[in-house]
Amino acid sequence: MWALARTAAERLSAVRGQDDDNALLGRLLLLEGRAAEAVERLREAARRDDEVRLSYDAALLQAVQSGADVGGELRQAFLDRLADPETTSDMRPMLVEGLWAVGVRAEMAS
Repeated sequence: MWALARTAAERLSAVRGQDDDNALLGRLLLLEGRAAEAVERLREAARRDDEVRLSYDAALLQAVQSGADVGGELRQAFLDRLADPETTSDMRPMLVEGLWAVGVRAEMAS
């Protein structure tokens, strides 16, 4: 279902290579269940865009859950987010879940 959209996004990303192009491609890969590949596409843009960061976080969690070797990256990103005072309370459960998945026992206390 998403193959045509992904193909178009891949071409756009190859031609222009802008953050928005990579974010679109990363989100489509995530929808296709290709979380590890999505992480690669979303990583850079997530540093500059809060909305992309949400997709990146979801991709990291799904990648870890599917057995991809991104545990260290998830650990660092999610610990940083938990320590960030701007992180909303509705984000904390996913961050804690991800940390638990990689063996870090985090708490949701603020």
